[in-house]
Amino acid sequence: MKLPIQKILPVLKQQLSTTTTVILKADPGAGKSTVVPLELLEETWLSRQKILLLEPRRLAAKSVAARMASTLGESVGERVGYRMRLERKVSAKTQIEVITEGMLTRQLQSDPELQGVGCVIFDEFHERSLQGDLGLALTIDAQQALREDLRIIVMSATLESDALSTLLDGAPVVQCQGRQFPVETYYLPRSEASMPASRIAHITQQTLQQHTGNVLLFLPGIREIKQLETLLNERCTDALITPLYGGLALKEQQLAIQSRPGNHRKIVISTAIAETSLTIEGISIVIDAGLERSTKFNPRTGMSHLVTVTASQASADQRRGRAGRLGPGHCYRLWSESEQAARQHFSEPEIVTADLSALVLELAQWGVSDPATLQWLTPPPEKTYKQAQRLLQSLNILDANNRLTSHGKRIAKLGLHPRIGHMLVIANQAGAGKTACDIAAFFSERTPFTDASSKVDFSARLPLLNSKARNGIHGGIISRVKKQSQAYQHRITRLTRGSTLSPGAICAHAYPDRIGQLRDNKNLTYKLSGGGAASFHSPNQLSNEDYLVITELDGRERSAKIFSAVAITLTEIETLFADQLSNETRVSWNKQQTAIIAEKITTFKTLVLRQAPILKISDDTLLPLMLIAIRQHGLSCFMWDKKSTQWLNRVRFLNRHEKEHSTLPDFSETALLESLESWLAPWIQGFKKLSQLKSLNIKSLLMSRLDWTQQQWIHAQAPTHFQVPSGSRIALTYEENQPPVLAVRIQEMFSCTTTPTIADGKAPLLLHLLSPGQRPVQVTQDLISFWSNSYLEVKKELKGRYPKHHWPDDPLNTQPHATVKPRNKS
Repeated sequence: MKLPIQKILPVLKQQLSTTTTVILKADPGAGKSTVVPLELLEETWLSRQKILLLEPRRLAAKSVAARMASTLGESVGERVGYRMRLERKVSAKTQIEVITEGMLTRQLQSDPELQGVGCVIFDEFHERSLQGDLGLALTIDAQQALREDLRIIVMSATLESDALSTLLDGAPVVQCQGRQFPVETYYLPRSEASMPASRIAHITQQTLQQHTGNVLLFLPGIREIKQLETLLNERCTDALITPLYGGLALKEQQLAIQSRPGNHRKIVISTAIAETSLTIEGISIVIDAGLERSTKFNPRTGMSHLVTVTASQASADQRRGRAGRLGPGHCYRLWSESEQAARQHFSEPEIVTADLSALVLELAQWGVSDPATLQWLTPPPEKTYKQAQRLLQSLNILDANNRLTSHGKRIAKLGLHPRIGHMLVIANQAGAGKTACDIAAFFSERTPFTDASSKVDFSARLPLLNSKARNGIHGGIISRVKKQSQAYQHRITRLTRGSTLSPGAICAHAYPDRIGQLRDNKNLTYKLSGGGAASFHSPNQLSNEDYLVITELDGRERSAKIFSAVAITLTEIETLFADQLSNETRVSWNKQQTAIIAEKITTFKTLVLRQAPILKISDDTLLPLMLIAIRQHGLSCFMWDKKSTQWLNRVRFLNRHEKEHSTLPDFSETALLESLESWLAPWIQGFKKLSQLKSLNIKSLLMSRLDWTQQQWIHAQAPTHFQVPSGSRIALTYEENQPPVLAVRIQEMFSCTTTPTIADGKAPLLLHLLSPGQRPVQVTQDLISFWSNSYLEVKKELKGRYPKHHWPDDPLNTQPHATVKPRNKS
């Protein structure tokens, strides 16, 4: 049976004979991945050169290579082979190499002309991986500068072909419809943000009863897959339940995609890995949770973390299409039709959300510091890109001009993430190359312990490489780690081993910004050297360590969660990063102690490693800090007794009441705080604490601002006491923003016909007229009005309460007195 792609091959070949870049948009099932490379082998322009076919995933690369080799009646490794990390099957006869996307970048870096390569095909480009975008940008650059004859084909089923054509200087778009059978779609809206596994298992059981064929079930991640796998194994005992995800061992992945002999049905529970490229035998039913895991990089924290997001419309259509490859199918979407319409059309490119430090290293090796000089379908975000440059500068990989240092050139040749490369190079120089390779290999894998929560100590993984015990261990992960470690060891010249460098010290070279210092023992929280904080979910064997290197955590800004870490000592930090330590004398105000603290401090990035008190501090250093503290706390930090308070209020009264005639300085709190240097500074030399201010006579200090004449004027115009008609000298009370108060018993004011005044008669006193028991009975500034209007009523009340006292009917003609009975006139 002819595949749909064969119908457009003449058009594709004709375009490639006249132009060097073509976009091929072909529906799922058209056969583009396996037919196009084979059909181009005999084209004249290829001149017996190789074809590189890029696939975004390892399993897809192997599967596509196997199908093409089978078409030729050969084994993989003859005319069709594959290359990927840790594995290759190629020979001298290989003309088509199916490679994972990162392999192209490595090949371009070692041979920018791609000698011996006539065509590069980017398959499933719609997935927009970071390596795919980088590979296309570098290939275009190589084509324009070095290889005008190099053909580039960009292929996908769902592709923004117009934007891509514009990027590729108007490259022609060849379209091909696929061989797609009708798929009936059912929407099953959920009330929760995510549908429980029990509900999905129930839906799966129903579909098995209602339809024939095998089931492909899409879930966002491994945790959800394992949970559902357990439930389905209990409920669907007559079906084979097979998981499918990137971290799965190859044999288990093959089990998922191959057909099963006999009449038993198969249920494949997969991540987004099964959306494209892979052909899974016998699928006629798709159940789609509509979710996927995405790695998000937070420029503020410098950390990446996995988030669960809704799949785009294009992804949902790709998944749906899996049910219609062999015949009419059924697709159950676990969301509503209105939700589908509201979803974004395409998934967000990885270049927008990812950590760009590896991209920056690749471009620096390519000779590019400004990514704008290359052609991108989506340019890397400027903020994230610059942060990645700063990270590489801190690792001495880039210099201040963002060019590779000699150290950076060594790392670039390794073809590894810059953190990993830096760690391997430095650790190898210290004699710990072998251990560093083991650690780096574990970085690329999830935890090898089946109970992930039981082993947060990253160093506990290393002994597994030499252990025969397999209980509670993922054997496939250990095998991959050993293989990856060997690959790292082969990349390092003069590999070293036998150093006493601890795992924590080695990991610190990869993550110098993730060194954590215990901040809160109770809450298991660590302050991070790169800024921010991280905490353990629960107490464990590491949660009381003073210092950690955090090897895995999420990217939350306020308090990230620690998934794995390794202990490191303070001595190790000081030794490893001796050239990055900062020693300074820090003099600062301590709010808790309300005092100036002077310390000699050793810091590493944001962490204070050591503090030692300094007892002797110069006055030039102390005084400015003390003045700042006083201004912050206000005048209340001085000892204010009654006399001092009254004196200050008298001065303020005169400045307020005698604005035109007063020659006194401004004694308001604002003015006094602003002028501390002039009246206070000489008296607080050597002071470190606010409590020392209590020893000062604040009244004397303030009076020193005045000359003798001014002091006498205050005494005359705002006296401390006032003599009343009875002859008593009674203290006046001065309050902020109030008239002076004269609190006097009524009997002592008999015969007084005017309200008493001060300040040359211009400021009437506020009279608090008291009973014989010293309790206020009237407040007034109009004494005559009181005698005329209120006195008779007050008299009645006081006469009943104080009968021994004389309460005359005519107080203005009665002799004032301060005793119980008035004195007799002589």
